[in-house]
Amino acid sequence: MPLVNKYILILSFIVYVLFMIKAVFIAGKARKINPAITSVEFIKSKDPEIKELFRKAGLLIVIGFCQVIFCTIVVIIINTITGNFEW
Repeated sequence: MPLVNKYILILSFIVYVLFMIKAVFIAGKARKINPAITSVEFIKSKDPEIKELFRKAGLLIVIGFCQVIFCTIVVIIINTITGNFEW
């Protein structure tokens, strides 16, 4: 695999890890508001601030995962077009 493609995959994974770290910090803010709450109990919560924080955390996780999948597909397409199948 060409070096540029490896860097694309490594960079996409690093961004995904950063998104996960940010999601943990956002969920931590919700825990500071109500220490007894868990990610499952937030659905029952009447506090709109807690719900919004957990929605943001979940959205970051989903966006990060989709971004990794998208970058992997782009690298596979680039390798298919250029004929570089050396993984």
